[in-house]
Amino acid sequence: MKKGKILLLILSLCFFTLVYYEFTHVYGTSNVQNIELPGESNNINSGIDKIDVKKMKFKKLLRVEGWAYINDLQADKQNAYIVLLSKNHRYVFDTEKVDRGDLPAALNDQSNKVESSGLRSLINMSELAADTYDIAFYIENGSQKEFSLSVSGLTVIKSNTSIELKEKTNNKLNVQLDAGKDKVQANIEEVQVGNGIIKIKGWGFLEEVSPELSTIYVVLKEEESNKLIVYDTQTLIRKDVTAYYSKKLDLDKSGFISRISEEDLKNKRYKIGLYIKNGAKAGFHWSKESIGE
Repeated sequence: MKKGKILLLILSLCFFTLVYYEFTHVYGTSNVQNIELPGESNNINSGIDKIDVKKMKFKKLLRVEGWAYINDLQADKQNAYIVLLSKNHRYVFDTEKVDRGDLPAALNDQSNKVESSGLRSLINMSELAADTYDIAFYIENGSQKEFSLSVSGLTVIKSNTSIELKEKTNNKLNVQLDAGKDKVQANIEEVQVGNGIIKIKGWGFLEEVSPELSTIYVVLKEEESNKLIVYDTQTLIRKDVTAYYSKKLDLDKSGFISRISEEDLKNKRYKIGLYIKNGAKAGFHWSKESIGE
């Protein structure tokens, strides 16, 4: 009789454990990986197409869909991960591969099997510490390992009660610019204003100089005083620039994006320019675009 009661108790515990698991477990969530990341680079071409926060089975989830691959490597041979990192915490999550047949044409890249670079991840934010996280990608492809911040500019702010997505701005720099007399080829393709942020996007390079080691700055010139404000940028991979302008130089890393807070403008009008530096060479490009009042 006692054995029957014990068996019944064990079966009841198993049943309630299974019910609890089914009631609380979210299928398809990404696993946390124990990976030591390399230093940050700009060798990953990436994009986030969709990101949102949802609640399911009492858990707060971050859903991310996009694509990422190491420039000039075959994307079908890679393993890609999404990284959430702050000053105090770092989490690496695996991803599910998604076919992206639209990317070869969109990225002007027909040779690196970028249709295999699609990914998605469902991250259980309930397990993360409260903090502000940058979004990054880590990719392993053969012996090559690369780690780069996402160019989306988004941060994930987790508190004890909520999760918020917020676009961050680039850094305003206190730098002295040289005369910059070298010739620059450049184009500012997009100036977008919204939610208190000005997004400036385009490409630029010093003539006859590979942009691999170049630094691109966005420069705002105040129209009344000619005072300059300088911002750093993030690198964008632009294979279309290489294809159009050069058969000798690799111009893939000539793309840039910078996000500027409207509060920096102080109700003044500024002309938009670029300053590009590579060793002893440097040059300015001033566009026809202006921002501010």
